[in-house]
Amino acid sequence: MADSQTLRITGMTCANCSARIERKLGKAPGISQVSVNLATEMARIQYDSSVTSLDTIRQTIRDIGYDSAIPESGTGASDSGLKRQQTEVFLSLILTAPFILAMMLMAVEWMTGYHVHAAMWFDQSIWPFLLATPIQFYFGRHFYRQAWAATLQKTADMNTLVALGTSAAYFLSLYLYLTGDAHHYFESSAMVISLVLLGKYLEKRSKLQTRTLIQSLAALSIKSARVIRDGTERTIPVADLLSGDVFVVLPGETIPADGVVQQGTITTDESMLTGESLPMTRQPGDKIFSGTLVTDGRLMAKASSVGEQTVLAGIIRAVEAAQGKKAAVQAMADRVSAVFVPVVLVIAAGTFTGWYFFTEAPLRDALLHAVAVLVISCPCALGLATPVALMVSLGSAARHGILIQNPDALDLLRSSRSLVFDKTGTLTTGKPTVSRFDDPTDSLSRYGSDLMTILGQSTHPLSQAIHRYLSEKTFVPASIPIDALDNRPGAGFSVLSGLNRWDVGSGDLVSDESGTTGTPGETVVHVALNRTRLFSFWLHDPLKPEAAGTITKLSQRNLNIHILSGDRQEVVSARASEAGLPHVQATGNLKPDEKAAHIQRLKESGGVVMAGDGINDAPALASATVSIAMSTGADLAITTSDISILNGRLSLIPMVFDLADRTHRTIRQNLFFAFLYNSLGIPLAAAGLLAPWIAGAAMALSSVSVVSNALRLRKF
Repeated sequence: MADSQTLRITGMTCANCSARIERKLGKAPGISQVSVNLATEMARIQYDSSVTSLDTIRQTIRDIGYDSAIPESGTGASDSGLKRQQTEVFLSLILTAPFILAMMLMAVEWMTGYHVHAAMWFDQSIWPFLLATPIQFYFGRHFYRQAWAATLQKTADMNTLVALGTSAAYFLSLYLYLTGDAHHYFESSAMVISLVLLGKYLEKRSKLQTRTLIQSLAALSIKSARVIRDGTERTIPVADLLSGDVFVVLPGETIPADGVVQQGTITTDESMLTGESLPMTRQPGDKIFSGTLVTDGRLMAKASSVGEQTVLAGIIRAVEAAQGKKAAVQAMADRVSAVFVPVVLVIAAGTFTGWYFFTEAPLRDALLHAVAVLVISCPCALGLATPVALMVSLGSAARHGILIQNPDALDLLRSSRSLVFDKTGTLTTGKPTVSRFDDPTDSLSRYGSDLMTILGQSTHPLSQAIHRYLSEKTFVPASIPIDALDNRPGAGFSVLSGLNRWDVGSGDLVSDESGTTGTPGETVVHVALNRTRLFSFWLHDPLKPEAAGTITKLSQRNLNIHILSGDRQEVVSARASEAGLPHVQATGNLKPDEKAAHIQRLKESGGVVMAGDGINDAPALASATVSIAMSTGADLAITTSDISILNGRLSLIPMVFDLADRTHRTIRQNLFFAFLYNSLGIPLAAAGLLAPWIAGAAMALSSVSVVSNALRLRKF
């Protein structure tokens, strides 16, 4: 049986760590897929529970040298270890402070010629040894532990570099001290470890800042709910709330579950959930969602989805899953990191050999230059360059109501040549109204209630619009049997009720010998009973207010923009004209499979982005290079599309393209900086121009700089 589990991994320090876990787990029996993300410190594992178990998987991770835990939903990586890490960094820096002070006093002596006795006394005393030893073996124990674990796995990583480099400096200094040499380099090992620890602490704190979106979404979940059971209102833990319970929410309180309004007209703030900044009015019969705030009115609603089944929980899972995925652009950095550390070890050995055997440099200088190479060469920045930028980008998008479920979509957007829109519910409001009605046999009074029941079997916006129209004429659904339902995508649907057959749809489904047609911009829906047309309804679905402006912005990107619809060609052309598109780029009368075939033809000229409702356009969305599903108001849902726009706002589509550009630019900047750092740092260290402690500071700064650059995407 296939299972999937997300684990929080602690102890990873560079891309080689995540790669080692992936390789080890990937070879374990029963595991079909594993992806470890350094930035989120999460591993997503798919395994066969009949072959292996979660306990076995976690033990394998421990054997590699790392710890794992099952994260609580919505919390992301825990910051429980951050305070402990902060304490260790603080104590390490306190022990390192005398070295720094002594170096400053020596610098004063060198610049002024004034002899500073305190600096000389400290340098020749036992204090450097006493201070450096706990730093090396207590605060630096993590490096030794992880380096040894890497050695057992016949690999090497950042910990190997730091452990080897600082050990060389420490034991050289110890030898010099024990043999009575006045010069030693305890400050090098102590300062490198302290600065690397400081850098890792700042890096982790910065990475935690990238998870604020998940934390803010999780904070929307409340702890208690006010329910009505047995006629009595009581407060219960939200975990005890059941589907079907009737709950009450007062102004200023948060809705505890997804449901349907039973009583009360309320105003809600859904900004944190969908990015919609305007207050929304909800009336009896409307859907409401967990995590939204009631700003006005008293709500009584019936719960339809609770706990992990709510839309809010689904959004949290989707964002966490997307942030845990590895984008294709990260593959190059992972491949480089995999061979980087062994190459560095060779360079460090060459540095020592060159200085010691081919120059007049003493042993201590040759060793310190090799130490500087080891310390400055950590590929941490390279491993973080891509995943941290993607992580922040996905969080920023979700804050605006844009749920990016496939991180690769951001890169694919930039290379796409065509953008395809569905019409109904995407470019239009999706809330059509009946503008005209034809009843040639004067049968509405007889069949109106039956028709309401028939229309209630369909969720299509046109069926719902006619249903509302009949409701306004005071018809109520009749109690007639529904024996069979046959949906005809792109044409309509048929219902068998007793001995009667009802057909609702276009001329493809309902024969219309009268030749009734709609005016350009109107859609015609025919209703037939036992193959005889009873009614025709003309409906008008206006464009969304932002449609024309959105088309204009997207056209400036040199995208070929198309409208594909199952509606009549005249209607589609009219909407295209209103939106500012030439008629030649608007195609109607298409069935779902014909839309998909049209997209396949467009893909011959480059990538295709498709924006649709995520349900009726499933085949076309699946055919596109990048699929964008538009969810609106009461139809809010998490789909399997690459990108979901949770509030249905067209204006967010240009924003998605802009975010793709900024994310790509940030990743390129990070990768450029990471490569430049190592390209310059290693030669300078090998040339003897960088002291080990400076190399340690530079290494720490490189990782923090990459994360800080990615954090700028939070302002998007």
